[in-house]
Amino acid sequence: MKPKRDLHTPNDVDFLVNTFYERVRSDVMLGPVFNERIQPDAWPVHLERMTQFWSNLLFAIPGYKGSPLLKHIGLPVGAEHFERWLELWESTVNDHFEGDVAMAALTKARNIAEVFQEKLLNNTFQVVPLTDTNHAQRSL
Repeated sequence: MKPKRDLHTPNDVDFLVNTFYERVRSDVMLGPVFNERIQPDAWPVHLERMTQFWSNLLFAIPGYKGSPLLKHIGLPVGAEHFERWLELWESTVNDHFEGDVAMAALTKARNIAEVFQEKLLNNTFQVVPLTDTNHAQRSL
C-alpha cells in the first residue's frame, strides 16, 4: 500500500471515488440498492459525476451540476444504509489519505449523510438545484 497523503488533485478524488464505489458495489447491504438503480453500462457516467461532485466540494472545481437529493428519492433505504455508506466512505478515505482535505472529505460526507437521512427518511426536503457557483459555497 502506498504511503498516505492528503487529497491534492482531481485525480486523487477520482481514485477515492472509484475505490469507494468498488466497495459499495460489492457490499452486501449497499450493493443491491446501487446496482438496481445504476445499470452496468451507466457506472462510468455515475463515477465521473461523483468525481465532479467531490472535486467541487473539496476544491471548488466547476463541473458538477444537479440536485443530489433528487437522485436518492424513492430508494429503498433506511438509517442503516446511511450508516453503512458512511462507514465505507470513512474507511476508504482513512485507508488511503490523511490531512486537512481528507478530514474535510470525512466531515462533508457525515454532513451529507445526516442531511439526506433527515430529508429522505422524514420526507422533509425542498429541492434546490445546485450549480457550479453555489454548490462549492454551500456547507453540507
